[in-house]
Amino acid sequence: MRVIHNGINADPIAPGHSQDRFTLLAVGRLDAIKGFDQLIRAVADLDFPFRLHIVGEGPERAKLEKAIWALNLEDSVFMDGFREDIPQMMADSHLVVISSHREGCPMVLLESLFYAPVLISTPAGIIPEVLPPELQCDLAGLHAKITDVHLNYDRYRRLFAQVADQRKEDFSLPVIAGKYLALYEEIFTLSRR
Repeated sequence: MRVIHNGINADPIAPGHSQDRFTLLAVGRLDAIKGFDQLIRAVADLDFPFRLHIVGEGPERAKLEKAIWALNLEDSVFMDGFREDIPQMMADSHLVVISSHREGCPMVLLESLFYAPVLISTPAGIIPEVLPPELQCDLAGLHAKITDVHLNYDRYRRLFAQVADQRKEDFSLPVIAGKYLALYEEIFTLSRR
């Protein structure tokens, strides 16, 4: 068996714009498996000014909006719906967060390697193969990890830049296409014997 992960064709974007508040971004289908409800609870007690943008649509939207209102976060947490400018939003954010209970090879991970200044994630799916432990936390640890990233931002930014430099090429579309081509050629060669 061979595993060939997804890849992306990175498009050029404008340099990220600095934000007046620490800006977090979470992207995905609004489904319970993505853990957005726990991310919202994790940011509720942050003791610094922040914005959290959650991008996506799905069946959990009303529940998540209700949680935002119940925690009085309507001035800090925004449900942005479907967007087509995810790479630019990543570049303009301080931190991208994957809060999923389960994943495979999340597109947010791949896009973050090319566009985000910092990514933290739960250890779901392929994440432990790509991110070092310092950039991972379980759902219960999201509040503490986000706080630590805020307090030590330059260190996390350097760490993630090293990871991105080492790993993003592994997920570029030309490399992934080459892996598929090599596999098909091998299968074709074996089938002719």
